[in-house]
Amino acid sequence: MRPTTHVSAAASWTLTGLALAALGVAAVASSGHALPAIITTQQVADDQIPPITAPPATVEFSSTSEVTALDFARIEQSDPNAPHGSETVLSEGRDGTATSVTLVANVDGRSFGLGYSITIETPADDEVVAIGTSPLASDRAGNRASGQDLAAKQGWTGSEWNCLNLLWNRESGWSHTADNPNSSAYGIPQALPGSKMSVMGADWATNPATQIRWGLAYVAGRYGTPCAAWGHSQDIGWY
Repeated sequence: MRPTTHVSAAASWTLTGLALAALGVAAVASSGHALPAIITTQQVADDQIPPITAPPATVEFSSTSEVTALDFARIEQSDPNAPHGSETVLSEGRDGTATSVTLVANVDGRSFGLGYSITIETPADDEVVAIGTSPLASDRAGNRASGQDLAAKQGWTGSEWNCLNLLWNRESGWSHTADNPNSSAYGIPQALPGSKMSVMGADWATNPATQIRWGLAYVAGRYGTPCAAWGHSQDIGWY
């Protein structure tokens, strides 16, 4: 912005100086010499303006954090070979954490949230527990008694019953929840997979009688008799 010229002693001096400068320019021009550099009134006025300074602001950055616990979960797995209702911890549980970090700027003692936060999670380790589902001894005995009764109705008594008893005692111990961990074989006759027994009933996974009826039909169809099936199991290790 150009400075305003006021009528004052300084202004009179400035006008007089300009007049003299103009005369000098004219004289130099008439002599044929180059014109000297002239400091304008605008430049002189700008040089006379003192610089505007401000003390530097003090800026510091910090963060706030909030930690929240993440509870571990309990995962139960059935163990058909463990006593019914027993519990065995296979893997200890451990809580995790979720840490929320928010950045803050402090300017001359005043705090300003930067609106930026991150969350760092340490996952929880779930507890894994094996629950025993093996039938009670009385249940196994009951399954065996049912098997003997159904086998007798098919004409398998005496030695044939003994062979069947040995065969399924080896396969499952007469447990209707026996689940082979190395395959999908299941139940008293260890049907592979267990779902094959659904042809005898939708309750194949829980009903011993359904499993026994399927097993008897399987032995009869593939080997003819329980002793033939037992002999194959003795030689090969399966039937």
